[in-house]
Amino acid sequence: EDTEFQVFVPPHLYISSDLDSENKVLGLAIFSHFGIGGRKWNQSGLTRYADTENLITTLAVNPTFAWEIKPGLSIGLGVFYMYSRNESERMIDQSMAGAGDAKFSLDVDGGGWGYNLGILVKPSEKFSFGIAFRSGVKADQKGNAELENIAPALQPLFGGSQFKTEAHITLDFPDIASLGFAYRPTEKLTLGLDFEWVGWSSFDKLNLDFENEVPGGGFSDASTILDWKDIWMVKIGVEYLLNDRISLRTGYAYSETFAPDHTLSPGYLDSDKHNLSIGLGYRIKNWVVDTLYTATFYRDRTVNNSILSGEYESFDQNIGVSIGYRF
Repeated sequence: EDTEFQVFVPPHLYISSDLDSENKVLGLAIFSHFGIGGRKWNQSGLTRYADTENLITTLAVNPTFAWEIKPGLSIGLGVFYMYSRNESERMIDQSMAGAGDAKFSLDVDGGGWGYNLGILVKPSEKFSFGIAFRSGVKADQKGNAELENIAPALQPLFGGSQFKTEAHITLDFPDIASLGFAYRPTEKLTLGLDFEWVGWSSFDKLNLDFENEVPGGGFSDASTILDWKDIWMVKIGVEYLLNDRISLRTGYAYSETFAPDHTLSPGYLDSDKHNLSIGLGYRIKNWVVDTLYTATFYRDRTVNNSILSGEYESFDQNIGVSIGYRF
């Protein structure tokens, strides 16, 4: 089975100003905080009873404040509201009722508040390091769950071939902690090293509550065990200023998987991965254009669990363009 080809466009907008101050900056960030899942499978394929579509998208609005307390020492803090949306689909086996598959779909959204903190230390012109923490967010999501193509034998229980009810789910998005180092042996060359911890163990299970249940038809509140684990990521980056206008960049990142074998599913598919990237920055007058390309190589993974046993192979590519202007 192959997933369908999809294109995702995570937006981002960053604005900052020193407000004519020598050591203080205000900022506003609007960005996609997390994107989880996102794979779409054939509705008649082997994965259909586990997942045909599962996507969690987010958008955060994050005002921030930074203050250089003294030369070489700065702190930053902010609060943010994160909106999230959860869309999923899967087929339901109705062969015991003498009918073809039904389709279950869920579309819920909601949000929650969080905060972020950071410290930047620059003991010399060539060396700096920083620590950052971004809190998790508890997002209460509400929306609708729908069941379509209900078997004729079950329709009296549901009141027809289609059933719809309000649904509620709470997602605990994880804390993130980062430690980064930068070294500039020359004015043109910068070397970076980051260590990042993500507390994915907050996704231990998903509890789905329906306003109207139909126990006789197998349509009841459900709890899905995830047992995701906390992970570490290591990132290495290099930037070289070719001249006053052009910056060349490349990087490598390694990330552990958050999903254990016993809960790995086609909807939340993941494995240990290596990420390679290249980038180009171009500056002309007050304008800056940054471009990137990344390739993510996932380790092939074979699992034998109660959800869907099999071998998974994944590969992702990303391209990006950012445009900046200095007022």
